[in-house]
Amino acid sequence: MSEFYQLGRGHSYTDDTETTKTGEAFVSYGKENNYPNFLINLYQKSAIHNALCNSISTWIYGDGVSSPEMNNKAESWAKFKFLFEQGLGKNTIQKCILDLKVHGGFYLSISYSVDRTTISEVNHMPFESMRVEPETENGESEFYLYSKNWANYRRVGFERIKAFDIDAKKEYPNQIACFKMYSVGQYYYPKPDYQGGINYIELDKNVSEFHLANIRNGLAPSFMINFNNGIPSEEKRQAVKSSIENELSGASNAGKFIVSFSDDRNNSPEITVLPNSDADKQYEFLSKEITNKVMISHRVVSPRLFGVNSDGGGLGNNADELRTASILFEDTVVNNYRAILLEAMELIMAECGTPIKLEFVSKNPFQSEEKDVKRDVEEIEASMEVDMSDEDGDVWLEYLADKGEQ
Repeated sequence: MSEFYQLGRGHSYTDDTETTKTGEAFVSYGKENNYPNFLINLYQKSAIHNALCNSISTWIYGDGVSSPEMNNKAESWAKFKFLFEQGLGKNTIQKCILDLKVHGGFYLSISYSVDRTTISEVNHMPFESMRVEPETENGESEFYLYSKNWANYRRVGFERIKAFDIDAKKEYPNQIACFKMYSVGQYYYPKPDYQGGINYIELDKNVSEFHLANIRNGLAPSFMINFNNGIPSEEKRQAVKSSIENELSGASNAGKFIVSFSDDRNNSPEITVLPNSDADKQYEFLSKEITNKVMISHRVVSPRLFGVNSDGGGLGNNADELRTASILFEDTVVNNYRAILLEAMELIMAECGTPIKLEFVSKNPFQSEEKDVKRDVEEIEASMEVDMSDEDGDVWLEYLADKGEQ
């Protein structure tokens, strides 16, 4: 008589629900209040996800923020530069963009001047350091909470800061403004736009850990363990199973080995190696599947935009496809992020008493190419005196029109 047990762990999802616990002054983001840190871990450990977040964030920022009113509103433009483009390395805008991409929202610390007539300082607040109080009877959350370490907030404590409210600036000169994407099913905290691909992003992270552990541990294959000294009680079987499972299952335990002790050869455990057939094809499939699904979750319209060619090789020379994909991606994805950021910055500038219209300067190489063509046409038109009634003039106008369309 024998009994067979299959070792291995089922996948446990990191909880992302908004939970209000009795006795706590904030709404937990996940039952363990650690979902922002989970997203950061995925960002840091998945190569594909990390590259996409960084590349798309850079695309959103482009060549920075400009204004069509910078010449007419010099004071407002100088105020904007002072408030948002300070800082070493990444400025406030770039930090907000990365938080918006990774978490689906961002927080800004807003400080009013001593006389409360204007905003004197705007600083980025790390998304993972912020939590929100439950809403009050008026249906709004009136305070945000800041802590350097929410995993140990009982020891390090937290700071209670007033939510952005222009009517309360005299009493609360330091406030927090939260700007976020709308997320279905969420009320207090946003979800990132790649939420549907979380499993594949986590899979990418685990596959890399598996291969690394397997290399470090000698590329040992999978195996089955059969104990030949009788069938113990259910409690004992579960204890043995759990012990082996903890030692050997999981991506980081790939390739580990077992040390067995027995009083004679007849009672020694029997270990049968299970050959992994077509392992190379399985890994190749996983690699392509992960890449495709993560790209889809980030709404990438063409992998070629990010240097991924499904046909092999590099970007290729399909300029028309790249141009179309680039314009489509900017219109359908990038500009949606920019709209949130621009609304936030213009709102704050208006509250400063120095309103100004803002816009992002695109770094799209194909848009630059189109602008260059249009500029060339305008320069040719300006350098030539064309008689509109002249037959030759009509020919030149047709030529210039054709050139502008190309």
